[in-house]
Amino acid sequence: MGWDWDELLGDALYMGLTVAEFWAMTPRELAIASDAAVRRQKREQRRDAWIAWHIGALQRVKRLPSLKQLMGEMQTRALSPDEAQRRKQEHNELVSRYESAKHGKK
Repeated sequence: MGWDWDELLGDALYMGLTVAEFWAMTPRELAIASDAAVRRQKREQRRDAWIAWHIGALQRVKRLPSLKQLMGEMQTRALSPDEAQRRKQEHNELVSRYESAKHGKK
């Protein structure tokens, strides 16, 4: 059984490739582009579902949150010197544990 070039070209056009791009690709490159298009479509479907859910949820609230809250922008604060030192020490301990685990040491 051979390749169905018309179907492959149709799939490539559906993915957004041009005819020239299709004919310039190897079958492996076309397969990779197809896999990427499937992943992109799944991501877009998840994004669309997320948007739809939030639109529905926002219609049910009595008071809309501010755009800043909705966009998830968080305010940061400066750490005290003691807290900065404590967090640096925690970070160093985590890095050390990660490096030990990576090299098979306990």
